Amino acid sequence: MSWPVTFAVVIASPDHEHAAAAHEFARLGYHVLLEKPTAPPRDECIQVVRAAEAAGVVFTVCHDMRYTAYTNAVRDVIADGQLGPPGATTQQGPSLFQAPDAPPGTSS
Repeated sequence: MSWPVTFAVVIASPDHEHAAAAHEFARLGYHVLLEKPTAPPRDECIQVVRAAEAAGVVFTVCHDMRYTAYTNAVRDVIADGQLGPPGATTQQGPSLFQAPDAPPGTSS
């Protein structure tokens, strides 16, 4: 089985790691969906936005999804080894990321 090329990341790490992770992924050319908060200090938020602008990637912030029933269920399925190593995930509803040249149905 071949996996599609990754073009976006979701960052749901501990809050104090948000800015550094978002900055690095943007610098590497990944679109970034970051759970709130972007970063505790305002200047770190500005640095992340500037890094995304400089890299020409989409950067957006979303509501914290770490503790939803869906996230907990996915974590349990992965932890139990039912799926093997995760490569991508999709959700029902509008897609936030779709590469301009990606085939239909490959958004995540």
